[in-house]
Amino acid sequence: MGAQPRRFLQKKWSGGPHFAATPKGCVVLNPPNYAGVHTPSWNKISWGVETVGDFETDEFGPPISVALVKLLAILHEVAGLTPKPYTLGTRGLHFHKEDKATTHKTCPGSNMVKSSLVAGVVQEMPKQDPWVASLADIGMEETVA
Repeated sequence: MGAQPRRFLQKKWSGGPHFAATPKGCVVLNPPNYAGVHTPSWNKISWGVETVGDFETDEFGPPISVALVKLLAILHEVAGLTPKPYTLGTRGLHFHKEDKATTHKTCPGSNMVKSSLVAGVVQEMPKQDPWVASLADIGMEETVA
């Protein structure tokens, strides 16, 4: 069992974020068809995506940025969503810190620039065929808690 699922069990959460982007690829932490535990206001209406790093101090660049952009592009394509236009709590790509109810007021940190991330996801989306994309395409493997 990885550190993340163990952390969720210790907190007695019903789940965790749905996906995580890591320097080695991406992992599924919570089934996407179940409510996650990732941000108070949007747990029941959105997928939670964690990113390994503290981007207040860490640089947001490859390989983590590549994994996150590909993961978000596939998720948006599969769900028929777009990362923009943005309406708080309703549509578009949201950062953790945008939830007024969260205690994580700087997450993911100032080194992850939302406009650049959204532009990368929009550029990557046409390259993804949601019916052909596999977990292996983004270095993803399922994690069992």
